[in-house]
Amino acid sequence: MTEKLEYYLQKKLAVLEKAGLTRILQTCSPLGGPLVELAGKKLIDFASHDYLGLGSDSRVIQAAIDALSSGVSLGAGGSRLVSGSSPMHQSIEAQVAKFLGSERALYFSSGFAANFGVIGSLMGSRGIIFSDQSNHSSIIQGQRSSGATVCIYPHLDYAALRTLLEEKRSQYQNALLVSESLYSMQGDLADLKILQALAAEFGVWLMLDEAHSFGLYGSGGRGLAAQAGIVPDISVITASKALGVQGAFVCGSARLCAFLAQRASSFMYSTSSPSHLLAAIGMSLVLLAEGDLLRERLMASCADLQGFLQSRGMIGERALSPIFPILCASNEEALERAAFLRSRSIYVVPIRRPTVPQAQLRIVLSALHDPEQLSLLKESLGEMLFEKEKDNV
Repeated sequence: MTEKLEYYLQKKLAVLEKAGLTRILQTCSPLGGPLVELAGKKLIDFASHDYLGLGSDSRVIQAAIDALSSGVSLGAGGSRLVSGSSPMHQSIEAQVAKFLGSERALYFSSGFAANFGVIGSLMGSRGIIFSDQSNHSSIIQGQRSSGATVCIYPHLDYAALRTLLEEKRSQYQNALLVSESLYSMQGDLADLKILQALAAEFGVWLMLDEAHSFGLYGSGGRGLAAQAGIVPDISVITASKALGVQGAFVCGSARLCAFLAQRASSFMYSTSSPSHLLAAIGMSLVLLAEGDLLRERLMASCADLQGFLQSRGMIGERALSPIFPILCASNEEALERAAFLRSRSIYVVPIRRPTVPQAQLRIVLSALHDPEQLSLLKESLGEMLFEKEKDNV
């Protein structure tokens, strides 16, 4: 006999709570710049992915206001294939394609929808996917939905990837190699030249998720692939990180975008984003191309914090990025450390298993963080480390 829904849910929630995996929808009210209000307290936000601060830029906000004032609808009214494909969609897709030098771009409502839709529609039971162990959940869910065989290689272990390609590639008609360029949890960078070389050698389609690198690297912020001179078969960028707005673009050939418009379920059956958000994205792209000073300021802060963390053994050697994972011994320790930092007016989110192999605090820097805020962060991290060492004596 089927148990009552409320009883079933109570048991499931109790299991999560006992394992320390309960997540809370915390209401963060933006206060301007990298500041938020949480539970009545003003905190410095070191959790947001608004890397360049464009989400609060008055020019981006005004672009959205102007679009609404021009008489466009507040909502799109339907999916892109029904009634929601506006001239603004075509304009912003052309703008993104031109900016990245791709033949076409197709807008999705989110980065998750883009990755899920691409992989789920492109691959099938006769295909195989080679995927980094630390790829984002949107990639993993797309792989599961595709029906393809999936081979996972250890994070950034390209010797292991080569071995898998040698063993498995010839057994399948189509193959996809998918990787993030800047990993959202680890904050480290993929070697895109090795990935391109392996894809060419073994006849594999190369897909790069540039969600976290777009806007921060390369000429005009075009991303790590552009910086490395790599042209993947499929590139995914988001508008919700460095652009500070919402949605994502799949960039590639005109045929790729035409196929996705016909077969990607997350595109076909999602209500389209409204035009005022697209207008904001358009302004963000303009500011992004002119944003060298913002990128320089961000990377200077990254170098400063990275040197501090490495000198105290909190992270190892790596390339510069704005994402800093501070590993914790357990989920409970991650929660305790986040609470400690919050008591010092620092907002950092604990990322817990099973989302990551080992619980961590993930610190994210923005170009808007000033020297005083960074000093408070370092001072607070030093206190946190001291408290841990004192507890272990």
